[in-house]
Amino acid sequence: RQCAKCTICEATEFVAAPCSATKNAICQTISQPCAGDFEFEALSPTNTSDRVCRDHKTCAFTEYMHYPGNSSHDADCRRISTCEPGTRQVARATSVTNRYCEPCTVGVNFTTRTNEHACTPCLTSCAPGFEPFTSCTADTDIECALC
Repeated sequence: RQCAKCTICEATEFVAAPCSATKNAICQTISQPCAGDFEFEALSPTNTSDRVCRDHKTCAFTEYMHYPGNSSHDADCRRISTCEPGTRQVARATSVTNRYCEPCTVGVNFTTRTNEHACTPCLTSCAPGFEPFTSCTADTDIECALC
């Protein structure tokens, strides 16, 4: 009896089941490339496995999409920044852009809470009988104390 040669898979195929003493190799066609708008290639095809496509991640409501992803890379979500006290929010975050903040001007205006849309003008003087105790900073107004 003469042994049969095992099938050799083509470059566009992978070995789904190897050749054995009783069975020939089973070749399967490698799946089509991943659809970059919706999914990415999580695992590349090899001579013994098919390509694996996964859906791009969806960003949480506390994140924005820094990079939408393509057929070979997943999407990249980043946490939305917070405008800290001493800054004001110039542009709000969207699904694809981060929140943009800019500092208040020391001695001119301030904010005491996060994500304020405007800096509050500093007091320029204290009430009669009081004198400035502290200066206006980016995150505090002047404080006045009894004379």
